[in-house]
Amino acid sequence: MRLDSIAAYLRVASLAVASYDYLVTLPVAWRLYRRQWQLKRLSLSGWLFVLIRATSILVLTISNIGYFYGNFTLSTCRKFFLIPSVFKVLQVMVSQAIVALRVYNLSRRSRKFGLFLLSIYLIACALQWFTTFRHRSRNCRSYSENIRLGAWIYYVVAIVYDLMVTVISAWFLLKYRRTSTSNL
Repeated sequence: MRLDSIAAYLRVASLAVASYDYLVTLPVAWRLYRRQWQLKRLSLSGWLFVLIRATSILVLTISNIGYFYGNFTLSTCRKFFLIPSVFKVLQVMVSQAIVALRVYNLSRRSRKFGLFLLSIYLIACALQWFTTFRHRSRNCRSYSENIRLGAWIYYVVAIVYDLMVTVISAWFLLKYRRTSTSNL
């Protein structure tokens, strides 16, 4: 089996899993939207929930259009080639903001940790945008052939950010566990 065939099967499988997850979680999402609508305001968590669902659908759809559609002309490619990458970075930014918000809440909304999280979030986002678009080739197949600053650096930045935020989260959880068990 060729690598192109495996990649195509994996893309179709990811679409199937994402569609199933979207349909299964639709009733919960609808209840959240309705509750927020009744309160006449959408909270930051509500907005992030809406954004992660929307950007995830768009990333999968647009990148698969770029992968499977083989009839791009030079002019349509010029209009399309950056779109999958833009939505990929936006989706990761939203998911990283969700994780940062959770850690900020674990810190009991500590100003010091809030500023630290905001700093590493902004640095990670800037690096992700930079590595995604630096020397980007005009390629409509939703991948870059850039060797120097390619996808691997983008994912290293995302993983380092996620690891840092996870370690901070674990630290707070362990800290709260020690203080709650010592009071028993």
